Amino acid sequence: MNTDTPKSRRWIKWILIVSLGLNVTVLGLALGLLLKGPPPPKRSLSISWSNAETLPEPYRENLTTQIRELKPDWETFRETMSERRQAVADALIAEPFEIEAVRAAFAADRSVRDELQNQGTELLLDQITLMTADERTAYAENLLSARRK
Repeated sequence: MNTDTPKSRRWIKWILIVSLGLNVTVLGLALGLLLKGPPPPKRSLSISWSNAETLPEPYRENLTTQIRELKPDWETFRETMSERRQAVADALIAEPFEIEAVRAAFAADRSVRDELQNQGTELLLDQITLMTADERTAYAENLLSARRK
């Protein structure tokens, strides 16, 4: 009696093993995302991210939620920043070249970035005002330890 598996069944066995491996991998990735949660927002609000990421929970999550809610407003900032970059580029290649035009274009670009920075800072300050004295102390310690790393 021949106990060898026919060749046609051997490749099915390997396909099933590979399929199982892929399924387990996909399931692991999905569970990892569910347990970890969504990635933090991109640093579109130019706050000092080290100040924001060392916030204790739930304040960091509150800040993240507020930043996500403002996302539609960022389109205006993106358009303005794009226009400012174009103005800088135009000033750099203008003939005759004038350094004052470049300086003015950089200043206009900086003012847009400053406005965005101020918005982010206000959101961060809103979270800090909700903290207890002990939470603020822990936050200060987190900030200092993050700076040393």
